[in-house]
Amino acid sequence: MEQIIGTVRSRATSASLALTIPHRLRAKHGFEKGDHFVVKIDEQDRIIYEKIPDRQGTATNEDPACQEPTHPHIGVSR
Repeated sequence: MEQIIGTVRSRATSASLALTIPHRLRAKHGFEKGDHFVVKIDEQDRIIYEKIPDRQGTATNEDPACQEPTHPHIGVSR
């Protein structure tokens, strides 16, 4: 079941778009500045952010289809 937590406004940073995570979710999930997230899409083309444990991996804003995975549990579909 999905639940609306709030709304956020994006801001441009270079060629990327930055989104905020509402404080309520940051506190609940322990997200901190500098954490790394893998970005995925599902079958319905929804965007999914999943925290990478222990800040592992290299943060990048490039097309992941052109890169090798930087975390052993993250696969790249080609």
